[in-house]
Parts: sequence; C-alpha cells; structure tokens
Amino acid sequence: MSDALPDKTAALDRLKTAIREIETGQPLSDLEGGHGIQSRTFEFAWNTPTLEIDLVMPYARVLASEETQRDDDAAIGAACRLSILLIEADAAGTLLAEGETAMTVTYDRHDGASYHTTAPDGTLLDTAPDWAPLAARLETIFQPDTPDALSIIWP
Repeated sequence: MSDALPDKTAALDRLKTAIREIETGQPLSDLEGGHGIQSRTFEFAWNTPTLEIDLVMPYARVLASEETQRDDDAAIGAACRLSILLIEADAAGTLLAEGETAMTVTYDRHDGASYHTTAPDGTLLDTAPDWAPLAARLETIFQPDTPDALSIIWP
C-alpha cells in the first residue's frame, strides 16, 4: 500500500466541477455512485493522516419530489464547498486545534452529517452530529476576528 498523499489539485478540481454541474442542473460527470432510480449517490473521499472525508449523499432520486431533489443538490454543493475548505485548511496546517491530531468528516446517507477530532491517543475531542459547528470553526480559521470575515452559508 502506498503512503503517497492524495492529489490535492485533482481533488479540488473534481469538487469544483461537481459544484458547477449541480448549480447548472447538469448530471454529475464524476463522483457518482449507487445504481437505480432512487439509490444514486454523490460520493467523495479524501484521506490524509490529519484529515479524512467520506461523503455518500443522496443524488438524483427520480422518485423524490422536486423540492427534495433541490435540497439534495444544495446539500451536495455545500458539502463540496466544505470539503474544499477542509482540504485547504489541512494543507495550510490550520485545520486542527492544539492537542488534536486528526479530523474525520462524514456524511452517510442513512445517518447524515457528522464530524469529530481526535487526540494522539484516539480520544474523541470535538464531535458533533452535524456540520454547523464545523462551519463556524472554519469561519474562524479562514478569517479570525476581522471585519471582512468569511461567512459560510449553509443550506
């Protein structure tokens, strides 16, 4: 098994392409999994020693209402943007707080969104069953205490 880190540029390009496709109503050209008319998924994974992202989100559920499909697309777009911010913060060395050694961010189509950070001994430090606290945390990472602070809009 290779110890090589994933290609950051390629991953960011794939996420940006998915955002463009979702926003313009085009089908995903990549990052799609599942099968059938109700089981398709948006899937993205990233794994470094300090950051793991594992997203499996409902996508293009033909039998769902238009409103549900729009909500799914909005959630996918937000997850892509969040993933971009996480990968950039990790690469810059600003993602983890003192005493944290890794962050795991997941979306499971059955259990929804969650994240946690761990200490060197594996103890859970910061954990939440949704991403709202994580979005707030990223706001402080990218623009701490400035008048023009980054505002992450969450659906």
